Amino acid sequence: MKTLCLAVALSMSAMVQAADLGDPPQLSVQVSDLNLADTRGVAIAYARIERAAFSVCELHNSGDPALQEKMQRCRTQAIDGAVQQLHSLKLAAYHEHRKQRAG
Repeated sequence: MKTLCLAVALSMSAMVQAADLGDPPQLSVQVSDLNLADTRGVAIAYARIERAAFSVCELHNSGDPALQEKMQRCRTQAIDGAVQQLHSLKLAAYHEHRKQRAG
């Protein structure tokens, strides 16, 4: 069973300064049911990775632009790391395409 553990490398304690969070938050993303050689499987895997990154890197009700920037950086790093962990050329290409469209 192939499961991806999405670990956030950013120090979440910088985002929530008073909290003692210990290890960075992690979330497992199930991809064993997907064919990463197939475009549809890659798109579904990427959506799961994005959803997990948004969940792990979320700071509720923050209007602070600096914290918003840190959250975005956290999400980007989490997605980049997850894509690398899966060692799928198609997923990596899909990720690069999405980054170019967003940027």
